[in-house]
Amino acid sequence: MRAHLAHMALKNWAFSLFQPDRTLFHRGFTSVRPTPSVSTQSGLLTPDLVAWNSSTVLIIECCSGTPNRNDSAKAYKYSQLPSSFYAVLSGISQPSIETPLLYYEDKFESDQVGREDLLRAISTHREVIVWTCIPGVSIKTAAGSHTNSDLDSVMRGGAPLGPYPSPPIEIQPDSPLDLLAKVLFRRLFERAIGSRDTSFTLQQGREAIADQNYATQTDDENVKLRRAIEIGVRFGLCETEQQGVRWRLNFYVDRPISLERFLARLTGMATEPRLTDFGG
Repeated sequence: MRAHLAHMALKNWAFSLFQPDRTLFHRGFTSVRPTPSVSTQSGLLTPDLVAWNSSTVLIIECCSGTPNRNDSAKAYKYSQLPSSFYAVLSGISQPSIETPLLYYEDKFESDQVGREDLLRAISTHREVIVWTCIPGVSIKTAAGSHTNSDLDSVMRGGAPLGPYPSPPIEIQPDSPLDLLAKVLFRRLFERAIGSRDTSFTLQQGREAIADQNYATQTDDENVKLRRAIEIGVRFGLCETEQQGVRWRLNFYVDRPISLERFLARLTGMATEPRLTDFGG
């Protein structure tokens, strides 16, 4: 779980580059999609982020571990897809495709053998670029060059990072189900406090996490949500009102001790820190 959350934190720092007040947004990269599903003949591909301006599509893959030459294989695969795959997503007829690999700078610098192995692997792939991140400070180009000269200048100098994006990317299609359940029930708790209604349906659960991409085109969202709700039942966060249709959160909005017990159970679902703790 900790490795997954470190990956998600890195993904959020990349995502923050494209927020309305940030550098790349002002360079025309006003469109960004977290974990889109790209259909190919060999199956679905799910890059961490895809962002684009009027001519360039960036397919960003986040690598929270130390560098490895195998990291370049996936990025290179993205870059070799026909531009028509990305034209459907971006609306650009013949986009230029670039595939940055993003690492934490300290992890990237900590393994000299892995770093040099990776750089040799990408040396013949001009579409693959290496970015490194100092959380809360900047993301910069560590190897390779963008064909977009303005973008290359910005990233080589280090694009400054502001606050964590709000709302952050908390889950993705391969996130553990207990993390999906934790995010879902935290959102349902916030909804219930505002509406003073602790009951919810599957549709209301879907609405609570509508800003998160937690299922691919081949996944059944309802199945994932039901399994997450089952985890909530198991942890005493909710109980069934109408089988398979309606549930009720296990707290009373006007009783502080009841709220405290619910939040303690929610915290107890996982010993790992909340994803948003990485954004401080």
